[in-house]
Amino acid sequence: MGPWNLALILSKTKGVHVSTMSILRTLCSEKYRNPNKNEGNEVNYYEKHRPYAMYHADTMEVILGNGDPAYQISIEDDYSRAYVSMEVFKSKHTYFVIICMLQAFMMYGIPKLFHHDNGGEYNNATVKWLLKQFDITDVPTKIENPKGNGKKEKAHSQDRKYFYEKHNFQTIEDVKQAIPDYLNFRNNIKAQWAKYGETASEALKEAEPRKISDDELEKIIRELYFEKKNRIVKKDGKLRFKGKTYYISKKLKGTTIEMRVTLRGVEALHDGKLIKRWKYWKHVLNIAVDYSLEKHLL
Repeated sequence: MGPWNLALILSKTKGVHVSTMSILRTLCSEKYRNPNKNEGNEVNYYEKHRPYAMYHADTMEVILGNGDPAYQISIEDDYSRAYVSMEVFKSKHTYFVIICMLQAFMMYGIPKLFHHDNGGEYNNATVKWLLKQFDITDVPTKIENPKGNGKKEKAHSQDRKYFYEKHNFQTIEDVKQAIPDYLNFRNNIKAQWAKYGETASEALKEAEPRKISDDELEKIIRELYFEKKNRIVKKDGKLRFKGKTYYISKKLKGTTIEMRVTLRGVEALHDGKLIKRWKYWKHVLNIAVDYSLEKHLL
């Protein structure tokens, strides 16, 4: 009898909830013990025994029917296997990761740990800053110790089989329209993906998470940035930032302006005060060009 079946039987017949990893550690302690337990500041990354303890985030590339690549970002709760966020984009960028993180924190809850791979869109100062605001432990994957990355690989395999291969999407718009139904399937119907045969949504109810408040969200939107540089306004009232020309004001010629790429767009600040903002779809290359951001722009 395998450990998963044993865990299921204990749950259904005895009312005893034990994770498969706990069973494996008991039966094969040498094989499944944590070699780094209690060493330094290392965190024990075994399966968490309640919802919202750890989220796993990863990006998966898929090729659509028209030959275009698309990048799915999904965030999964470790305990319930529920998807707390899933979106698809035309390119990789930290902006999209932040959007999915905020979506998960607002709609579901704030985790204690946030596990992710070492892709540049995750392993950067902006993501670390956001995690720090909520005292979330940053858990990047290590090559020699993936810390549960196999769970996302399994989830990706399920996504390909039950979502992309089933529907054979031709465009990214087709994918976006189908995501709500797929999330309902993953979280509310496909019970065996969750713990003890429950649906993922049922397993999530075992804990009451803290969600982002409106004031906290406004602070994040106001203070988070992806890049900032100081630029001096020229005589014609213009300056250059990220390869583009921005008009500020002739009255501010010779003045140093702080230029930022933020969640709302490109912003110009003078003495710490916002004086101008430009929308993404017109002014920021390689982030949202030819992609409709009305759904995501904050």
